[in-house]
Amino acid sequence: MASFVEEDPNKHVIGYPSACPRPHPASCNHIAYPRAQTTDPANTSVGYPCSTLPPFNQKPCPAQASDPHRSVRRVMICLVSTILIFCIISFITWLIFRPKTPEFRVDSVTIPPLNTSTLVISPHWEIGLSVKNPNKKINILYDEMEAGIYYGEECLSEAYILPYTQEKNNEMVLWAKFDELDDPVANLITKDRKSGVISLKVKVVGWVTYEAGAWKTSTHLMEVTCKNIRVGFDMSTGVGTYLSGSESCDVYISD
Repeated sequence: MASFVEEDPNKHVIGYPSACPRPHPASCNHIAYPRAQTTDPANTSVGYPCSTLPPFNQKPCPAQASDPHRSVRRVMICLVSTILIFCIISFITWLIFRPKTPEFRVDSVTIPPLNTSTLVISPHWEIGLSVKNPNKKINILYDEMEAGIYYGEECLSEAYILPYTQEKNNEMVLWAKFDELDDPVANLITKDRKSGVISLKVKVVGWVTYEAGAWKTSTHLMEVTCKNIRVGFDMSTGVGTYLSGSESCDVYISD
């Protein structure tokens, strides 16, 4: 008669690896599944081996080093771009308005009568300059200008013209008053005036700015030269008056 022996339900099945032992749970890097509960004594729980994955790298990534030249390049790019845009806008505006050079010509010359006692020309001379602004949309701002009278290549006297603003498409007369004369040149004129006519030259130098509303150009140097100004003297009174001259003066304005 055969006898049946009851098997131990806690006995490990041969050929299967055992689960992680309970006394050492820290030896496993991952959680093991618990043993299944069953009423079948022939069925035993199955354990799964511990995974051998590489340990997680807890070291943080190193911060990237900032490039000091990158900020400088960005600032330079922004600066160059701003200047370029400003130049393009100014150039387009210049093309739209197209500022024209003011027109100068001598309008009158007044020389007081000769001093009969000393035969010396009076130093109080006046020259009127007719100035026209040919621009239809632009005003011209004149800073203080310096005017000079020349007899040949010698400067006879100098005077200053106060700043003023000339409206668009406007014409006006500026007066330059000369109160002092260079004695050697004045004596030369006294001798030459006996012919009744002398020839003078007038130069004007100053700074000008074009303006149209909120738009305004930079300041430009202006040089005006009026040649062959003929002045006649009355032999009885000695008064000098303007006879003729160039129809227009040469005007140069720097860029």
